[in-house]
Amino acid sequence: MKYRAFAALRRFAAMTVSLLVLLMQLTLPALALTADELATMPMVTVYYQTSAEGAPASMMATPTSDAMGKAYWAVLPAEAFGFPITLSVLANPNTSYTFTPPDGTAVTADPGTVDYNGASTAITAYQDGVAIEEYRLYVSTVEMPAEVPPANVPVFYVDADNPGNVLYSENFTAYYNADNVVYADASRVPEGYTLEGDDGAFITVDENGAASPSSVTFYFRKPQTPVQGTLTIYYTDQGGNELAGAQSRTLDPGVYTVEPDWGVVPDGYVLSSGSAAQVQVTVRDDGTVDPEAITFEFAETPVETPTEAPTEPPVEEPTEPPVEEPTEPPVEQPTEAPTEAPTEAPTEVPAPVLNPVNRYAVTNITANFRTETSTSSKKAFADVNSGTYLWVYGTLDVPEDGGVRTWASIRYEGTDCYVWLSLIDILSQEDSDAYNYAQPTAVPGT
Repeated sequence: MKYRAFAALRRFAAMTVSLLVLLMQLTLPALALTADELATMPMVTVYYQTSAEGAPASMMATPTSDAMGKAYWAVLPAEAFGFPITLSVLANPNTSYTFTPPDGTAVTADPGTVDYNGASTAITAYQDGVAIEEYRLYVSTVEMPAEVPPANVPVFYVDADNPGNVLYSENFTAYYNADNVVYADASRVPEGYTLEGDDGAFITVDENGAASPSSVTFYFRKPQTPVQGTLTIYYTDQGGNELAGAQSRTLDPGVYTVEPDWGVVPDGYVLSSGSAAQVQVTVRDDGTVDPEAITFEFAETPVETPTEAPTEPPVEEPTEPPVEEPTEPPVEQPTEAPTEAPTEAPTEVPAPVLNPVNRYAVTNITANFRTETSTSSKKAFADVNSGTYLWVYGTLDVPEDGGVRTWASIRYEGTDCYVWLSLIDILSQEDSDAYNYAQPTAVPGT
């Protein structure tokens, strides 16, 4: 009988509030939901009881939004969490949606949920069997958190050599209490430009909806067109007189080792003891040459008068009869068995190696510390403000998306974690020691 009464109560409550849902939604405080969004959202009712013999009660969930989209929030007495809590979903009169999970399904609820990172139940809306929308239902003893509007963060792609030249710009939407990472998209800039610096930036949004940083700039550089340079080579004797006409060589940017062209040096000359046999020449991208000219100095080879040796009569050696060597029978060489080459084991990709630092550092921006070297939201540990001190064990170069990102292995408030190296400034040894010894307890081993 109790079950039948409970089911009848649920049906009665659903019909009663279905007529009120539109009016209620229109009188809600601003929750970052538009009128068009509210017009299609269903009515979600939560059923509960506060004692074993108590009468079932219902609570209609309030439409809201979280970082992933549309959501609902319901506040129940603490006693309700000791008994099953179920839901009922009634389609908005403007739609013909069907839903999962079905009515009467127990929800996932946590009385300690205080924000949209807490426990939730997913509700999926279908139109003709096709999933149309998804909502998340949060059930707690705590009032719904104040809605923080998302922040629009300008993102600029600029020429590193001329920051006033904006190659591309866009707006990135960042949310409160969420992992917001904006990545540079190299396809947005003209061909020939390459990214300089980090390819991503963390953005945090405070409870007032203010983003930090308030804008993000990615710098791209286009390689300059190489300019050839001209090198002049002189050939002189020890008196400074030219032995051959000066040579002019046109060279592309790069480093060259220049030697004398012996084809233009007259016979009878060698490099003097004071002249280098090779000279290194550098041609820069702008065409400047260092050095612009080089001189090879030569000395004349002294001519020696040959001395004739006395002629002695030839001595005839006696002729010995030839000795015939015995012929040995041919020896057949054994055929060697083919040697099978060993199979090489596959090369293992080495794990990132920690490069020791062992000094304090300070964050240069609001930073997100992580339990692993990953930008996944599940690996987030803590958001800390700019100017926060932390201990750095060392740095690791971690492969990521075909490239390499440098992370810092750190310790913060007694926990080992990680952060992008670009978000911190490592102190000098002197400053690190001064800060370390000023603490109530110095870092062990320092």
